[in-house]
Amino acid sequence: MNEKKLKKYISNLGKEYQQRFSRSKEIFNKGCGYFPNKVSQVGRMLKPFPPFIKQANGSRIKTVEEIELVDFWQGHFCNILRHNPSLIEEEIKSNLNKNLGLQIGYSQN
Repeated sequence: MNEKKLKKYISNLGKEYQQRFSRSKEIFNKGCGYFPNKVSQVGRMLKPFPPFIKQANGSRIKTVEEIELVDFWQGHFCNILRHNPSLIEEEIKSNLNKNLGLQIGYSQN
């Protein structure tokens, strides 16, 4: 593939990305003034903007555009526990039902 065709291909991919993730672009643009690096962690800054995730379960994530993706990046303990493990979800619900907050660090046995 010659360089001209490659640049055109990359440009077309960028346009398609911006169209498919248009709601993420809106959210990103709205939030640019709140974070020094435009996102809460520099590692999450994907050019031209990151997709915004509204839901995750197992290895699947769903963007604000309702596009389902497989999460190969993960991190933040999802590598160990995966997204939304039922074990953790049940424990959180149990503590909330006992009027225990998520921030206090105490649990009833």
